[in-house]
Amino acid sequence: VGRASSVVGVVKEAYQKENEGQADKYVIPASREVLSQTLFTFNLASPEEREKLVSETYRKANITVDVRSYGSYEYTKVFEEMTKDINATVAKIQQHYPKANVSITGLFAMGMKAANYLVINELQSFGLSLLIISVAILLIFGSVMGGLISLIPNLLPSMLVLGLLGLLEIPLDFYTMML
Repeated sequence: VGRASSVVGVVKEAYQKENEGQADKYVIPASREVLSQTLFTFNLASPEEREKLVSETYRKANITVDVRSYGSYEYTKVFEEMTKDINATVAKIQQHYPKANVSITGLFAMGMKAANYLVINELQSFGLSLLIISVAILLIFGSVMGGLISLIPNLLPSMLVLGLLGLLEIPLDFYTMML
């Protein structure tokens, strides 16, 4: 994870600025009144930014997480860890606010679903093609050994490309899968 931003960070920064930049004031104000005033000031200063972070009624909040560029395998691990952390945090919040819920949205979540879909379909397509070619070659040569030997030129390009990607440490992500 490269960076995360939410209304919490904005409130801390705004409260610190209201207190002449004192380092110990980079906190959420303890008083509801001071917190309300800080949010009000932020909304007046930048309503567009506030709309990106929370709803008009402050009942829904957005947390933005920037993720570095990895391969789909690493993204899957990051996504699983993030989901665990989010679910654990929401479980704690639900102890006090039972109706609290979370939805994971955005390009990252959509990209993960698309990448998984793409990988599954590419593997199915490759497997089906290999099966059809194998049966056709088996019928043409009339022997299992001849069919297996003739599969080598069909498998070699794919294996070379995947091996080269691994050797050059190029991640197998959404874009390289399309190639």
